[in-house]
Amino acid sequence: MRLLIATTCFSIAAISGGKAIVLTLKDSSSVSGELLAVRSEGFVLARVPWLAEEQLRLRPEVITLVSLDSVSVVHIAGHRNPGIGAVVGMGVGMLTGAIVGYNAPVSSPGYLTTDRSLNAEMGALMGVIPGLVAGTFIGVFVETGAQEFGADDMIRLQLLPKDARYPDGEPDYLRQRATQ
Repeated sequence: MRLLIATTCFSIAAISGGKAIVLTLKDSSSVSGELLAVRSEGFVLARVPWLAEEQLRLRPEVITLVSLDSVSVVHIAGHRNPGIGAVVGMGVGMLTGAIVGYNAPVSSPGYLTTDRSLNAEMGALMGVIPGLVAGTFIGVFVETGAQEFGADDMIRLQLLPKDARYPDGEPDYLRQRATQ
């Protein structure tokens, strides 16, 4: 699940959102939105994704129930994660810089010391910035986790609730709204 920050005019609230989903219907049309919950009879979506819970209560018209019988293909969007890319890139940059610094000849120009461990530390520090930039770039442009499967794939459908905003059961207001 994704952690999003929603700002209102009075407060900042953290929302744990469901994944973006596109349902291709048997009549070739499609419905997309945030996956709120999965029921035995279908999918509960917010057509305006990642609204705060208070906003979902105030705007029930954005909530829709799509019958499982009307769906032919389920597509769950992947996500881009520059934060993880940056952390991994920083680690790889530090490790690479430390190895290069430690293995550099002691008399190399540009090194202020003849101590190999100090050269490794300086190399690690110099590797942080390029690794951070490269990792963030990779994290932004590489989409991970996109899935597409038929609505008759019962095994994948059983795993789908983990991608919903409410994987363990929907709140009462949502259950009542999505049945009307």
